[in-house]
Amino acid sequence: MVKQNDKQLTGKIYSYLRFSTPEQQLGDSERRQLEMAQEFAAELGAVLDETLVDRGLSGYHAAHKKKGHLGRFLERVERGEIPSGSVLVIENVDRLSREPILDAFSTVSDLLKKDICIQTLSPRECYDKASLNGGLIYALIGQMHRAHDESKRKSERITASRDQARKSAREHGKILTGRCPQWLRVVEDKTTREKTFDVIPELGEAVVKIFELKLEGMGLRAIAKYLNIETTWESPRNTGWRASYIKKILANLAVIGEYQPYKRVDGKRQPEGDPIPGYYPSIVDTDSFFAVQEQMKALRGKGGRTGKAKNLFVHLVKCAYCGGSMMFEDKGKPPKGYKYLTCDRARLGFRCQTHYIRYDEAEALILENCKGLRPEQVLPDPDSQTQEIKALNLRLQGIAGSLATIEPQIGNLVDRVAQTTSDSLVERYEAKIGELEQEKALLVEQQKQLTADIKQLQRSAKSFTKWKQDFKQLLKSLDDVEIRLKLRQHLKELIDRIEVFPVGFKEIYHPSDDS
Repeated sequence: MVKQNDKQLTGKIYSYLRFSTPEQQLGDSERRQLEMAQEFAAELGAVLDETLVDRGLSGYHAAHKKKGHLGRFLERVERGEIPSGSVLVIENVDRLSREPILDAFSTVSDLLKKDICIQTLSPRECYDKASLNGGLIYALIGQMHRAHDESKRKSERITASRDQARKSAREHGKILTGRCPQWLRVVEDKTTREKTFDVIPELGEAVVKIFELKLEGMGLRAIAKYLNIETTWESPRNTGWRASYIKKILANLAVIGEYQPYKRVDGKRQPEGDPIPGYYPSIVDTDSFFAVQEQMKALRGKGGRTGKAKNLFVHLVKCAYCGGSMMFEDKGKPPKGYKYLTCDRARLGFRCQTHYIRYDEAEALILENCKGLRPEQVLPDPDSQTQEIKALNLRLQGIAGSLATIEPQIGNLVDRVAQTTSDSLVERYEAKIGELEQEKALLVEQQKQLTADIKQLQRSAKSFTKWKQDFKQLLKSLDDVEIRLKLRQHLKELIDRIEVFPVGFKEIYHPSDDS
């Protein structure tokens, strides 16, 4: 046993080190705190039994208690796993907590109740049950209060600085931070020292290609595979192109030049104001971006691979008897095997019976009778009129995506108006609502006009004889995976639902029958 302040040490000596910023990690903070703790233990003729380190975790927001080693240490104390009479050595009180005084003192009192001594090294003080009976408790409260006040002032300065930086970014296009999407880099003008963003050519081309492939109906895994095998573009993550990263790119406003600032509210990251337009170089047009958002929203929760697009009717074909999805099954090559569609619920034995229909027959029947099918939109090298229709369809999808973003913005502002008591803020919110309503009305009008223009072009685009020729060419080209992917996407634009009656109409069929 060793002695501390003329008392015998009956437990263990634990050292706790914490710092919250990367600069402290690169500097000397951890080494200094550890050496001080080791010197203290040596003075007692002992060694540190365990050292706990929380790197980059804030004591002001209690991140070290929520997800750090201190939180786990406090849980061990509560469970009785830390021996009574042990010592927790810290450089000073602010390493233990920078929270408001009641929260900080609660941490200290929880330790002292379990007979864990808190030893600070600057100043050199030992806080235990006995020492707090005197005036030492007031000194401890004073230190905790100062630690919280310092962090609070620092937080307010940082918040004000960031608010000013966001204002400069919105009003003058100033760069907030050197951090940017991985297809961009920061360049500095040698004369003016002004910093701007520049597109890394090969990565910019990769991002554009990703959007093109997605608009053609290709899935995330298929896009990743295409980039890894068919191109020389290296993923900036040096792990190959992956579906998860491609999904993030497709949803990133930065591709159309917008930057969404964020702030932390109760420890959670939340958007701060509207996105800043023109902050980054735009490399994808807004119509393509919002068209992809609409496409991904339609597929959300439906999952699955696109693979070789064997099934053109994914998510469209339904069992007419039970409403379940019809699944694609490949039972091998003819004449022994064929490709089939069958009810997924029936395969699971749930409220339906198993019936198969030949997929090739269903595919031919659906394509031949699909109203509005435009083979020339799927086949390569379309004529100028068809290209115009495709461009208008893309614009139409983009408008739908823009409208989908405006609605929640209006709802959010209406909620703010209801919650605030400030007349000036109400005035600003209502003005913004008015702007968004005008933008929405304009987009709706454009949507109607585009729909009419597309119908007019489609009526005059091709003769029936030419359509039949194109249709025959389309059927001959269905072995091409890229054409199948484009056709699948085209069918999703035309068809909401296909109901299949494998053994007769629903009115004369009963799933309980054996026939």
